[in-house]
Amino acid sequence: MFIGREKELALLQQDYIGKAVMVYGKRRVGKTTLIQKALENCQYQKVYFECLKGTIQDNINGFVQELVRAKVLPVSLSFNTLQDVFIYLNALPQKIVVVIDEYPYLKSMTDSAAVDSIFQSIIDNRLSNIELILSGSHIGMMKDILQEKNALYGRFAVTIKLNELNYLDAAKFYPDKTSYDKVAHYAIFGGSPFVNQALHPAATLRENIISTILNPMSAVYLYASQLLLSDYSVKINAERIFSVIGNGKKRYTEIEDKLDVKKTGNLSKQIKSLTELEIVSRNSPINKIGDNKKATFEINDNLLRFYFTFIYKNASALQVLGAEAFYDEYIGPVLTDFISRRFE
Repeated sequence: MFIGREKELALLQQDYIGKAVMVYGKRRVGKTTLIQKALENCQYQKVYFECLKGTIQDNINGFVQELVRAKVLPVSLSFNTLQDVFIYLNALPQKIVVVIDEYPYLKSMTDSAAVDSIFQSIIDNRLSNIELILSGSHIGMMKDILQEKNALYGRFAVTIKLNELNYLDAAKFYPDKTSYDKVAHYAIFGGSPFVNQALHPAATLRENIISTILNPMSAVYLYASQLLLSDYSVKINAERIFSVIGNGKKRYTEIEDKLDVKKTGNLSKQIKSLTELEIVSRNSPINKIGDNKKATFEINDNLLRFYFTFIYKNASALQVLGAEAFYDEYIGPVLTDFISRRFE
């Protein structure tokens, strides 16, 4: 099911032969689905390659195999550099759309600046018959590409930052529910297409919570507990910070007291990283913009907020009680308050 994204889809469906496009956003927000949807009726040959967490040569070999599978190459050929691959592709008579997904993986075992420089050369010199789409989930790395200091700065004809679906679009996954139930589902599950597709439109809110976020075997549970933070070096400290913030807007001093990290300066750096990655938002009084002590912080992602409010610090109770009893004891009595805070 493809819902929303009309503006982004219209942008990606334009012809960008000879140019590069960038699409980025957090995991499970629908980047690959959007790209595939945009290319459904594309008349050119299409190649999709998801980068490996390996060396440049590993990725070259994997890319070549995908080119063979897509019948762009007749047989597997040997290339020493990515530039060599694109020199070959650029000499072909047909036009090609090349999608390089999870671009940050390509940089994980290599000098990051060197990889960006390689693609700068490719974009500048080897795309006469190629449309190149670079996509990635590591928001920090992808945003860095847009900085003036980066070799790829100014190289993209279009840059699309894909956010979660808003309330109106997310509600289309459960169109027959009452207005309150739509609000409640959005407040808990947010706007990730991946998460919303896992919900049962005819099930009650309680049933959907129990079958997904309270089920350790569910993909939604794994998404909330592991995948959102899997790329961030601040993972452990982020989880502690999230646990303190939970379903509220917490002041810096409150977080500092709970974590017992006063005067070290580490908390300020960690929160700065989380706000730059757009996982946490910082809200300040208009007359105290730069004052951390007056600022409040909250978790942006609805599902993550729910997970760290109810489940993270009560995981043992969930295992002992089971999902239904856990819901009735820990969630049901305060769920209305949780929902209202999201829309206050």
